[in-house]
Amino acid sequence: MANAISHDQNFKNLILEMPAEDWRDSGNLVARVNLPNMNSPPHRRVAVHAAAVSGLLALEPDPDKRAKARPAGATWRSSTCTPR
Repeated sequence: MANAISHDQNFKNLILEMPAEDWRDSGNLVARVNLPNMNSPPHRRVAVHAAAVSGLLALEPDPDKRAKARPAGATWRSSTCTPR
């Protein structure tokens, strides 16, 4: 179990460090859904989230899977954001 937790934390840390702009137009569904979790300047957050949603809509034809993937968009990042 400890290895699974460590792997999950390593994955989260890796995602947080990845530049969102590098994956913005990716054909990889997992990358597109995780765009809001990636590193981006505050002034680009809305555009990054929009790219994640448009990627989800373009790359996942199943509406049920779309609905399941949508909430994951800001889960990790939300705990590190400071309100304005």
